[in-house]
Amino acid sequence: MLSSTRSRFVSATRSAVLGRVAVSGLVTPARVSVRAYARGALEDRGRALEDRAVREHDALLLQALRKSLENARAYHVVEGEGAVGTEAWRLYVTRGDANERVSAWHDVPLSHDSHSYNFIVEMPKKTDAKMEISLDEEFNPIKQDIKNNALRFITYGKSQWNYGSLPQTWEDPDVAISGTELKGDGDPLDVVELSDDILPRGAVVPVKVVGALSLIDEGELDWKLIAIAECDPMSTKIHDIADVEKHMPGKLDAIREWYRLYKSADGKGLNSFVDEQFADKAKAVEVIEEAHASWAAKMKP
Repeated sequence: MLSSTRSRFVSATRSAVLGRVAVSGLVTPARVSVRAYARGALEDRGRALEDRAVREHDALLLQALRKSLENARAYHVVEGEGAVGTEAWRLYVTRGDANERVSAWHDVPLSHDSHSYNFIVEMPKKTDAKMEISLDEEFNPIKQDIKNNALRFITYGKSQWNYGSLPQTWEDPDVAISGTELKGDGDPLDVVELSDDILPRGAVVPVKVVGALSLIDEGELDWKLIAIAECDPMSTKIHDIADVEKHMPGKLDAIREWYRLYKSADGKGLNSFVDEQFADKAKAVEVIEEAHASWAAKMKP
């Protein structure tokens, strides 16, 4: 057995290493222990990294907001002929201080810069009027779709995201596309935009495309690009499709199921997909490049 003197020495040494000593039955700090020092250093380092991340996030967000402001100054929206809620209503994209009308499909460039695309908002979040770019009218204004001689609404419910298209793209209805046996739907590429904001109809918004869903709609391949507005705070965290599930859990499942089911409200069957898994950013970029080449070859004025 240890002598009482040696036992007291070992106990005191252990207490010193742990940074504590017993005095009159109370435990009080004796000195900063190695563990406490290391913990404090790690906490300081963590706070420094958090502060740096916040600064970098804010810098990226400010850059994105400047992009959106640049587009807002370049492109404006004016309501054209007709009253809202009628077949005659049209919404035109205009440019510059003179409010010169431009084609939402042909004149607005596909890319905003090397990192983002221009997104034309057709259906703002929480709306159900089925709006689209008119492909056969001068300046290609936005109008409400007509079906069975009536203005069309999405009977399944209001959209839970901002919806629209990419200019200068076209899914060719005469050839098999994207390495499948399916032909395109003859429209610009559709975009599902994920931000919390309700974006105004007709706005030209820089977005980051991060993935795509290969919807089969009435036997045609109808890609749905997944994107987020660069002015949204989450855009600094979402760079590819896996980031959507990480930072917006359940969002992708909700999108897939919505597109599977939405025509069932009209008495039609369920939609299907070439692949139920969302394609990643690299594949989405391939889809955009293919659709842009089809537009340039067959539709560009």
